[in-house]
Amino acid sequence: YVLADESFVSENNINQVGDTTIYVLSLEDAINISMDNNPQLNASIVKKQNNKAQLDAAKVTKAGYRDVKEIFVSTGYEVNYIKNGYYVHTYENAIKLSDYEYKQIEAQIAFNITEKYFNLKNSEKLLEIAKNSYELVKENYNATSLSYELGLVAKTDLDGANISLLQAEFALATYKDNYEIAKEDFKIALRKNNENCDFVLTSNLSVEDFKTNIDEDLITAENSRYDILSLKSNYELSKEYFELTKLPENTARYTSAYSNYITAEYNFTNNKALILLGVKADYNNIGSTRNNVTLTEQTLGLKKNAYKIAQIKYEQGMITNTELLSALNDVYTSEVEYENAKLKYN
Repeated sequence: YVLADESFVSENNINQVGDTTIYVLSLEDAINISMDNNPQLNASIVKKQNNKAQLDAAKVTKAGYRDVKEIFVSTGYEVNYIKNGYYVHTYENAIKLSDYEYKQIEAQIAFNITEKYFNLKNSEKLLEIAKNSYELVKENYNATSLSYELGLVAKTDLDGANISLLQAEFALATYKDNYEIAKEDFKIALRKNNENCDFVLTSNLSVEDFKTNIDEDLITAENSRYDILSLKSNYELSKEYFELTKLPENTARYTSAYSNYITAEYNFTNNKALILLGVKADYNNIGSTRNNVTLTEQTLGLKKNAYKIAQIKYEQGMITNTELLSALNDVYTSEVEYENAKLKYN
């Protein structure tokens, strides 16, 4: 894998090493690449253009509703809906919603890239930890093997060192595979999966406290989230449609309109409450994951100190090699937990 401090890194963010293209990317760079000519965003633009065309057609139909009365009645449309502008309102709402939908797609793309960017960053770090651990365990095995040949340690110590070495080898192979999968996943997200390329990622996981005003953010969510506004629009249009359905109450058209209206009202009020509750839950999770970062960081410091003490004790013959390896494994485990805690917090 590629490290950020290697000599080929240059200011233009794209480098060539043999037949491999190296992209030096900050998180912002990666998000910009994913937004450029994005099929989802392009589809959203076309959808808005279609809604504008439909709105123009609806306005023409409304203006000349007397002339098309027979056509619309024969196809199941009521002139009352046309005359009162129901279809005009439908497409006006669709155009307004399309702007929020576009922003939501942008946010989803940015979130997706951020997640995959830091997954790759995390995989790279875990691979580095696994390599360091393997080298230390290998060094321990070689020293224990020599000590055993000199009759200084028991066979159980050598067997334990051998098992630890095998475990470190397996872990290293696993993290290598995980890194390659994370890299391929990131390539797909950037639509570069057909390129022979690698990445140097320059942005780091943040461990800064997350500061915000949840009450203000809930209001913002209610007034700007596409999912909430879409539910609200559907409810308002269903209500308008029902109120324009001037038919006897025992007809299928009337009961269907009423059913759609009360269903849309329930979906809007209930799902809005659930969405906003989910926002609150996410804020609570942020707090708990931040606390876990602090906890795992402190634990890592303790385990590193414990390993240093174990090394001294082992050199003085106070503990066995198995106990020393246990202390080393605790450091390795704590390093992994700390990196994963940072990833989850971000």
